[in-house]
Amino acid sequence: MKILFLIIAGGGLVHEADELAQRETWALEDKQFCQIIWLRSHARQEFKFEDRTLFVPGDSSFDAILEKTILGARWVTENIDFDYLVRSNTSTYFEVDSILKNFSKIQDNEVGGTFETNRKNLSGFAKGYRYLNGSGLYMNRNTAIALSSLDSLEYRASPDDIAIFDFMSSRGFSFFKVRRNNLDLHHIFIPRSQIRVKSWSNPALTVARMTLVHRYFQCKGFFPKLFCWFEVERNEIRNSSIGVREFFNLMDRTLKILLKK
Repeated sequence: MKILFLIIAGGGLVHEADELAQRETWALEDKQFCQIIWLRSHARQEFKFEDRTLFVPGDSSFDAILEKTILGARWVTENIDFDYLVRSNTSTYFEVDSILKNFSKIQDNEVGGTFETNRKNLSGFAKGYRYLNGSGLYMNRNTAIALSSLDSLEYRASPDDIAIFDFMSSRGFSFFKVRRNNLDLHHIFIPRSQIRVKSWSNPALTVARMTLVHRYFQCKGFFPKLFCWFEVERNEIRNSSIGVREFFNLMDRTLKILLKK
């Protein structure tokens, strides 16, 4: 079994810093069962693969992420040997040694990820529309081939993850939930295989979270791991507006989860 991580990259200095943090932590090197490729756009009308980075024709704007994904999926299915694909971004941490369980039962007509609800009306999609968040889309090779046939012009005004979900839904695909931990939303670290470390208000915090979470997964033994866990939480306290009482209530619930693992 081989997993390919296709990471949407580029788009400014903040994303460059996030990518560097990935390259220095969980994505430091490829393993026998997984390969990481960062996906970028360039002005040339050709595909170029170097330094674990795939350049596809196009611009690097947010609106071009869907087309970049389609072209990237098309190229890797034609040129890279893999069984499963994870499409993600530079502000997500993956614990690759435990991620295999997310693919244990995946079928040709299934896509995995974290469900979210649209918070406002968008072109063709009303408020409340439920879809899979684009920070982690899990699929097998045949599904990646299907994704590469998507026509981005049909979703010109739609976010990429909503467009992908709608396209897969229209073709009869089913969806399954992959649990992730969102540090910026909850400020409580639960060591899952996928960790959302993005900070919209403090870009430098994304890199700090990536580093501290990696340190936790590198620790061996209960007490060293517990110390690393508290380091992550101390960083959250310093950089969030969460109240003390709320924090300790959440921490109590989280410790119970950790002790069960």
